[in-house]
Amino acid sequence: MRPLHPRSVRPRRLLRALLVWSWRARRATHLLAVAAALAGLGTLAAGLIAAGALRAQGDAERWVTHTHAVLAQLDTVRDGTLRSETSERGYLLTGDPAYHVAAGEAQARRAFAAARRLTRDDAVRQRQLDTLGSLLEQRLGQLRHIAALAADGEHPAALAVVRSGVGRRTQARLEARLDRLAAAERTLLVARLA
Repeated sequence: MRPLHPRSVRPRRLLRALLVWSWRARRATHLLAVAAALAGLGTLAAGLIAAGALRAQGDAERWVTHTHAVLAQLDTVRDGTLRSETSERGYLLTGDPAYHVAAGEAQARRAFAAARRLTRDDAVRQRQLDTLGSLLEQRLGQLRHIAALAADGEHPAALAVVRSGVGRRTQARLEARLDRLAAAERTLLVARLA
């Protein structure tokens, strides 16, 4: 085969070869641009999906933290009423004013108010807290009444109220309500952890 001499190649053939090569090069460039755009869109979509998953995970973690906070407040309500009851007994036994019902009462009230604030977006839980609130007020009122009787020197009357068991029954109903509320929150916690 003999080498082509530049004068032996026809200008039309050369022009056509250049045009074909140019078209193929542009087509390849366009394909590369399309492929790069598709890769960019894929990366963007993956990023959006990952961001959504992280946001959902963050929301789930906040709800888990929220549930733990509600459970802690419910436990504090229980602790406050039991502390008040213990203080009442100490006062009845010793007459020492250092055993004052008010500290436990304040603790229970603050925790109840915090639980109500934490669950303000849940109408069902608010109704349950309404019932708990009336039981809490009833129990704290009983404890204050017994302490007032003892402070006024009516120790036998205070002991008679304690022996009647009214306070024990109210405390049992209060604790049962707290247990139901805590069980409902734990059910939410299990769902939020899943």
